[in-house]
Amino acid sequence: MSSNRNICVIPARGGSKRLPGKNIKEFFGKPVMAYAIKCAQESQLFDQILVSTDSREIAQVAKVYGAEVPFLRSARTSDDHATTMDVLAEVAEMLDERGDKFDNLLCLYPVTPLVQPDSLIRGFRMLQGHVDGVVFPVLEYKHPIWRALQIESGKGRHIWGDKVNDRTQDSGPAYHDAGQWYWMRRNSIGQGLSFSALNLVPIPTLEALAQDVDTPEDWEMLKIKFQHMLSDK
Repeated sequence: MSSNRNICVIPARGGSKRLPGKNIKEFFGKPVMAYAIKCAQESQLFDQILVSTDSREIAQVAKVYGAEVPFLRSARTSDDHATTMDVLAEVAEMLDERGDKFDNLLCLYPVTPLVQPDSLIRGFRMLQGHVDGVVFPVLEYKHPIWRALQIESGKGRHIWGDKVNDRTQDSGPAYHDAGQWYWMRRNSIGQGLSFSALNLVPIPTLEALAQDVDTPEDWEMLKIKFQHMLSDK
């Protein structure tokens, strides 16, 4: 599809606290990360599919399902404060040192069995038209975000008090990151940078095709959505 060299990086840290072992937790008969690896493989977009991890157990699972783990993460990118961009920058730097140059990178999160290859292909096509952008899927907020509340000392306070009485149709929809994948070019990746510093190219996706997973309840919802997706095929 492209003469450029594309790589896929799946960031899978071993220290998930809210849902221990999340990245390789069994999901319909195999580690959930295996679905992300398979999706990247089936898209036929990538010269390399790598997993960035600090865990030898996760590294072994990644290799079984066809991904590469050329190195383990440093301590700097393995703690709770490291950002996704920090992780990607480290991968890019390590590959540069090995002489493995690339043009474009897809960051694909490991707990994303709802993502399909055609979604990655669509994102790559969008990237080709945006030199300095980051392309990623987004979900629409179900309720107007402008009416959001904070609770302080048992009392509610509107975050945007001047917009409380605005009509929904006047404010327009608001979106949030679906937390699935990000396409970007090599020159957009660097230590200390953030996605927000780039040209944001959001692609709206369906609620049924995305699920953030932080709790056991989220995991059960992911299973329901996955079963529903399979039944629709």
